[in-house]
Amino acid sequence: PNLVVLDVRPEDRFAEGHVPGARRLDRGDYSVREPIPGLSRDADGLQAMLRAAGVDAGDLVVLMGDGGPEPYRLWWTLRTVAGLETRVLDGGLQAWKAEGHRLAGGAGLPVAEGDVRLAAPSAPPILRWPEISAYLETHEGATLVDTRSEIEFTGADKARDAARAGRIPGATHLDWVEVLRSLDDDHRMKSPEQLRALFAAHHVAVDEPVVAYCQSGTRSAAVFFALHQLGADPERLLNYDGSWAEYSRLDLPIEP
Repeated sequence: PNLVVLDVRPEDRFAEGHVPGARRLDRGDYSVREPIPGLSRDADGLQAMLRAAGVDAGDLVVLMGDGGPEPYRLWWTLRTVAGLETRVLDGGLQAWKAEGHRLAGGAGLPVAEGDVRLAAPSAPPILRWPEISAYLETHEGATLVDTRSEIEFTGADKARDAARAGRIPGATHLDWVEVLRSLDDDHRMKSPEQLRALFAAHHVAVDEPVVAYCQSGTRSAAVFFALHQLGADPERLLNYDGSWAEYSRLDLPIEP
């Protein structure tokens, strides 16, 4: 298969330097603003996005950024909504440069439209609060993990697209950046041993059901990815697509 690198960074940073041959995607290519900001596009929309990026059937797709959670969000979206398995470049552009690889500049090269085919899974994915709530009620021992910053978790501040400040009642806190080796100079995932210790310290059992959320399912996708790397059962691991962007708009209790 051909190797296709999809870069999810903003246009200006992509133009400053990118992996040669990489194709750029915007967040708006794989998510929507309505009815909830940040919700995933459906399989048809994702297929159109990948075809426009020149992805053919059978291509090996590698997603990358520059240390943020966006590649993990797209990895999760393609996997959950369209059944496509992709890879993530661990550490992103910083790791690429640290290995001494060269960069290309500018807007990137034009590509011919691809022919990849995607299909929605036979069982609809659990993406919105009614389904998430039902899952939590029917899975004893499930842990709800808020992966936002501490000030968002405590309600001291809120993201622009949040209707209210606070958190979902009963959630435990694990800032997504903790799954990285260093947010400053090493954006690779922590080792499996370090991740296991991290989750244990936050009382997140890898072998029990886990539901992760953030503002719009992006930061939580990175935590989902880390749990997946540790072998967590995919059937017992959920990323709440609507996340706080949806929950904060609902007439439901919040903490604190």
